[in-house]
Amino acid sequence: MVSRILISIALLCSSVAFSQDENGLSFNQVLLVELTEEGVVVPEGKVWKVMSAVSEVSTLQENGESYFYVNSNKSELHQMSYWYNSSPNPDIMNSSTFSSTSAFPMWLPPGTILSLGERVSALSIIEFNTD
Repeated sequence: MVSRILISIALLCSSVAFSQDENGLSFNQVLLVELTEEGVVVPEGKVWKVMSAVSEVSTLQENGESYFYVNSNKSELHQMSYWYNSSPNPDIMNSSTFSSTSAFPMWLPPGTILSLGERVSALSIIEFNTD
């Protein structure tokens, strides 16, 4: 009997804790936002949590990086470098490098502009209402 009362109190407390909206955010929807050169703007009354990117990572026989822009600032995801040996033997190659940064999750307030960079076509986003 006592254990049932304690379990009931614990369930009541946990449901109250989860139902309170302490930070003023409530889940709205999940989005796959395609990036454009003109940019995509986080709408007023919304906050975006960017979870991941749809990026093209070419073969490591190509130099380059994958990134997108946040308010005209580069947000780099991957960087690739490839070197080759200038030896007469074309089968001898030096190393390739690939580095990846952990930019996610990334919280973005209303008015933030996301735009196309290199090798990133879309972003996976969770949208929250700020009301």
